[in-house]
Amino acid sequence: DLNFSSLISNDLNFAILPSYIFDQSINEITRSLLSAIISAIVIFNKTLRQICASSEFINAAKDAIQDAKTSQFILWLLILLKRSFSLFSADFSSFYNCSSHIQIAVCLFHQMPEVRAAAISALSCFMQSDECVLNLHLILFSIGLFNDVSYLVRYQLVLLLSRFLSSIHTPFSSNFESYSAV
Repeated sequence: DLNFSSLISNDLNFAILPSYIFDQSINEITRSLLSAIISAIVIFNKTLRQICASSEFINAAKDAIQDAKTSQFILWLLILLKRSFSLFSADFSSFYNCSSHIQIAVCLFHQMPEVRAAAISALSCFMQSDECVLNLHLILFSIGLFNDVSYLVRYQLVLLLSRFLSSIHTPFSSNFESYSAV
């Protein structure tokens, strides 16, 4: 039942759950299932969303993706990152200095198309309205997937491109008008 996660009370304290995702003593399959469960409820729980959107969580997720042994764990961590920010962007200071976006961009070359699609989706969380250079880097990381075999990857790329275009404040036509023909 998809409505089950919205019925969970906001009064419940889920603050301890995200720490188990990065606990190396727990089996990686169990941690991926925990990531899936948290990704289902993170949108509805403010405390959980704040924890998952913190710089500590993003850095821990970056390290966990780097050390992951299963594709399922990487997939659910990327989905959790995307759902933690939903329609918002991550705070620039929470990911840029530790290069979390670059580690996620490495997942664009994963063998599983679901992981590639989730990586593109997670990269969209790092788009900033006032950082054109960063946004351009994110696009350049992923533009090579325009001819990917998976329609899901191409669809996520279209969504990333639309988010990029919506982050530009000046219309393209005014930029092109300033360049006259030589």
